[in-house]
Amino acid sequence: MISDMRRNRPFSEGTTIVLEIFLGIAAVVCGVLFVIRPNGSLLGMTVADLIRGPFSDFLVPGVLLALVIGLGMLGAAAMVIQRREHAWRFTVAAGLAMVAFETVEIVTVRFNPQQLIYGALGVAVALLGLRLRGLPRSGAAGGHGFAGSMRPTSAAVGQQHGRA
Repeated sequence: MISDMRRNRPFSEGTTIVLEIFLGIAAVVCGVLFVIRPNGSLLGMTVADLIRGPFSDFLVPGVLLALVIGLGMLGAAAMVIQRREHAWRFTVAAGLAMVAFETVEIVTVRFNPQQLIYGALGVAVALLGLRLRGLPRSGAAGGHGFAGSMRPTSAAVGQQHGRA
């Protein structure tokens, strides 16, 4: 079973990293475009698309999209790349934040199928985060990495070269 987890870990880890980087960059870019033109025109939207809610333009949603979703996803990706102990929690939080953002967007902005796609990707990120949680932690790097880290500890390197 442990060998199965180690064999599958790089795929789930890699998938998590790719999704978080993609979603993070997309959110930062779109958020910045909303800040530059709060009327939504740079993204093919108009303020008429804001059918309900407290916003008269896309400025505040753009800031939230860039900072909370974008930087949250990129930060979570960085933690997974570094194999931080609590990376799974940040990944789950980033995925759930994306789902919450898309849910509010569905309610307040004229419907677009992309909202469902990005919401589903948020669910995928959260589920991948839970999968990272299920991996045993490594004692390497002060216990801050996942088990089966591809980076050997200095003790392991010494043993491989006949030094103990």
